[in-house]
This record gives sequence, C-alpha cells and structure tokens, in this order.
Amino acid sequence: MKSTLFVYGTLLLNIESDIANFLKSNAEFVGEGYLFGQLFDLGYYPGAIFRKDISSQVYGHVFELNQPSSTLPILDEYEAVGEQFGQYKEYVREKVPIEIEGEEILCWVYLYALPTDDFPLIGSGNYRDFLKNSPKHQEFIKSV
Repeated sequence: MKSTLFVYGTLLLNIESDIANFLKSNAEFVGEGYLFGQLFDLGYYPGAIFRKDISSQVYGHVFELNQPSSTLPILDEYEAVGEQFGQYKEYVREKVPIEIEGEEILCWVYLYALPTDDFPLIGSGNYRDFLKNSPKHQEFIKSV
C-alpha cells in the first residue's frame, strides 16, 4: 500500500532547506492538493488544523514516500512528534482526506495540536503566498 504525505508549510516542494530537500530526495511529488481546515501563522512557521465541517482550505503538496518506515521517523523528529517530546506536543501526525485532482485520498499530515486562539489566521490557506511577505518565516527556513 502506498504511503502518502501532505505538506503545507516548511516542507513544500519550492522550499530550500535541508529537511525539505531530505523529503524531496526520499519521495516522489504526486501533485497539489488541499485539506479542509485552517492555516495559522505560529510566528516562524505555519500550523494547520483539519476541519471537515468548514469550507476553508489549506493548500499544499502530496508526496508518495519511497521508504516510509525510515522517512517518517526523521520527519517526526523535525516536527517534534512522538512520546519523547512530552505531553504538550505542537503537532500530531494523522491520516486525513486530501483533495487532489478531483479525488480524495488519505494522507499523513502534521497537524497543529494546540489551541489557535492567539495566532493569526492565514486566510488564503496558502503558505507559499504568505511566505513571500514574511521575513521571519524566510529566516526560519534558512535555519533548518
């Protein structure tokens, strides 16, 4: 069975960083897609929440992982997902439905797991557009 990953932030196809390049070298780009939910500016990077009951969308890229058993643990470490990161983790990795080319597929996604009340909404749901005008996010990406 294929293992797919949906990314919407610092792991997007057009991002140049060590971790984004790691993903690109260990996966095949499938296409652009979206999930139903909201995207937030967490300060230096984005966080998405999944909500099937709303019409707003978070846009990103779908990758098919070549070796999920070795790739996902490295991405989990980057996203601080796992028991070793304690009880109050920022992100969880879950399978959610992603719309891609008129069909719905289940993909792994790193979703923001804490309250979003104090964070600004990225209304477009498109991190690539947001990133163009966010020096703080651009500097963060250079550091990872």
